[in-house]
Amino acid sequence: MLGYVLVGIGYLLYVFVESIWSLFFVQILIGFAEALYWPAYDALYSKHAQLKKIGKEWGLWEAASRFSVAIGSLLGGFIAYKFGFDVLFIIMSIFSFTSAIYIYFLPRNLL
Repeated sequence: MLGYVLVGIGYLLYVFVESIWSLFFVQILIGFAEALYWPAYDALYSKHAQLKKIGKEWGLWEAASRFSVAIGSLLGGFIAYKFGFDVLFIIMSIFSFTSAIYIYFLPRNLL
């Protein structure tokens, strides 16, 4: 959850970037946040995958993930073109904060 909160803060900070040093700071923050949540996510996914089908389940997850990135890139490009990058960064931040809230309220037996 902390990783998603930090990513959300990082995306929001993009709106205020005015120098290369502030951009470096935001990139470092987002990189650190992703280093927090990806291993945790992967561990939980592996823990709940069916052992006999783990290769197939990981393959499906990775494929779905890549298609989501492609669709998100198209939508993000459209939003940036129509409304500007600030709006895009705010939307990205809202999605990250929403994910953190969702994880916070998940029943602990699911985690």
